[in-house]
Amino acid sequence: MLGKAGLLAGLAAGYVFGTRDGRQRYAQLKSQATRWWNHPQVQQKAAQAQGLAKKSAAQATARVGSRRKKSDESTPTVPPAAPSSPDTPAASQPGGGV
Repeated sequence: MLGKAGLLAGLAAGYVFGTRDGRQRYAQLKSQATRWWNHPQVQQKAAQAQGLAKKSAAQATARVGSRRKKSDESTPTVPPAAPSSPDTPAASQPGGGV
């Protein structure tokens, strides 16, 4: 959906900048777009979309926060293993040997 909107915006911009009518046509298109944007139904749908976006963002933030809290609580604190020295025989290292 976003790709289609971007394509339409690009086509409109290309038309406006490529037309020989220039400034007069640009002003006409701008007034039509402004009139469309200020239409009550468009504003209502824009407000609904904004509300849905805020609600979705809040839910996503809550989910990430709860998952992070769970992982912090369930992850035991283990000190790092001591590095093995080159003098240690392979048989005494875990997984080493024959």
